[in-house]
Amino acid sequence: MKGGPAGGEGFYLPEPQEQLSQGDLFMVPTSVVWSHDSLPDASAHVPPLPPRIGAAVLTRAWDPAGAREAGVPAVAIEARWGAAMVLSHNCEIDKDFNEAVDRLVAEEGLDEEEVARQVSPDWELDRYIVVAPLLTYGEIAAHKHAGIRSGQRIGYFPLVPIPGYGPADFAVHLSRVSTVERRLLRAGLKIASLAPDSVKRLQYKIAEVFASRRLALLAELEAAVGREIVEVRPLKESRKKVTVALRLDDGTDLPVETAPTPGSTAPERLRLTEE
Repeated sequence: MKGGPAGGEGFYLPEPQEQLSQGDLFMVPTSVVWSHDSLPDASAHVPPLPPRIGAAVLTRAWDPAGAREAGVPAVAIEARWGAAMVLSHNCEIDKDFNEAVDRLVAEEGLDEEEVARQVSPDWELDRYIVVAPLLTYGEIAAHKHAGIRSGQRIGYFPLVPIPGYGPADFAVHLSRVSTVERRLLRAGLKIASLAPDSVKRLQYKIAEVFASRRLALLAELEAAVGREIVEVRPLKESRKKVTVALRLDDGTDLPVETAPTPGSTAPERLRLTEE
């Protein structure tokens, strides 16, 4: 399975969804902690505010000379302003929120919808969301482009042009993940939401980076059918079973029925978000 874009039409939802979900695109800061040796003049790179898209603020975390005397690495912190994709899975995004609502409803007998409205502004719940920045292909070494666009290169998730965000192609850099506070992901800064099929491809690419360099189950299926799996499309999903179509390299579809991944269904409640 390649994990590359299947084409522009249907890659994103027609409108960004209200629910914060895996595969959402936001304008949000991302960060990298660098060795000070890589960016020795970090304090000199401070762009004017508001920052332009793609601009990065570089600053020293602490004094390099004092750090070396104390045996502590001297580091520089980069904060980049631009588009990023939510990588956190849906079962993680609202886990604490749903537990809090269930507890209050059970213990105090309150109305569920009213409790959900009261609990939604509590930023201590599900506070941390993992995101990864979008890079233009001009920011990526040219020899990587073909592999990224085809979905074969591990560490990147290729995107088709984002409606209303210019004609450029982007790729999500899955090795530059950042943890951001949930309240930074404001509804007014959401750019787009991936369609369900695109989320499945994203999950495959995330698994390549963080779970396996080669997904053994797909390799076994490819060996069994004697064909390469180029795409996995969900056909039908319930709480008891999931039916998917494995698109083979000869254009045929192979239907497969399996048990769903725990937590793969949508969050049970819609949490309110700040504008």
